[in-house]
Amino acid sequence: MTQGSQGISKLTVLCLFAHPDDEGFGSGGTLAGLVRKGHKVTVVCVTNGDVGEISDPALATPENLGQVR
Repeated sequence: MTQGSQGISKLTVLCLFAHPDDEGFGSGGTLAGLVRKGHKVTVVCVTNGDVGEISDPALATPENLGQVR
């Protein structure tokens, strides 16, 4: 934690998620709020995203899903 210019502590937050888009479902609002307040937030997805539902076939195919994500 570091001190900001007005004595307010700034956080460095590391978020690990198992699947693409997980950050949006459970904690997206919290993470956005932290960034808005000037905290440093890093999001890491620990899978390559090449498996899962394709909601719009115009966006991806099973062959290129990982690349698209």
